[in-house]
Amino acid sequence: MIINFPLPSQLLPHRSPMLLVEKIIEFEPNLYLASEAFFEKDSYFFKGHFEGQPITPGVILVETMFQTCGLFMRMNLEHSQTQGAILGRAIKIKNATFNNEVSPEQRLKVYAKLKSIIMGFYNFECEVRLDDIIMCTAELVLK
Repeated sequence: MIINFPLPSQLLPHRSPMLLVEKIIEFEPNLYLASEAFFEKDSYFFKGHFEGQPITPGVILVETMFQTCGLFMRMNLEHSQTQGAILGRAIKIKNATFNNEVSPEQRLKVYAKLKSIIMGFYNFECEVRLDDIIMCTAELVLK
């Protein structure tokens, strides 16, 4: 079954060069969303991180996870047909772990799994994968 998901730019306020998610690849209402990211070798953040051996900065990976959470929040709101404003603002980063280095031009899958919603705070378990290898994980909170 092929599902045509909206483009991230249709759901998020981010624009280039800070729109880091290319597309939504999976969505299960009230459970999780998976997105895809691909960082070109000439992306601005590789210029100084690190000369001769570019590595994706951890903050870029965390932002990509935050954007995936924001996409989940917007898609979930649309799916529930509930009225209201979902901003998807970053509130907290918990337990971020960087297991492996992410190089330019690697196709990444980013997963945001909803853990709970408490008083309007959305708690997620997130991970970035390269094939079946976990590159980084984090618990993120958005409102």
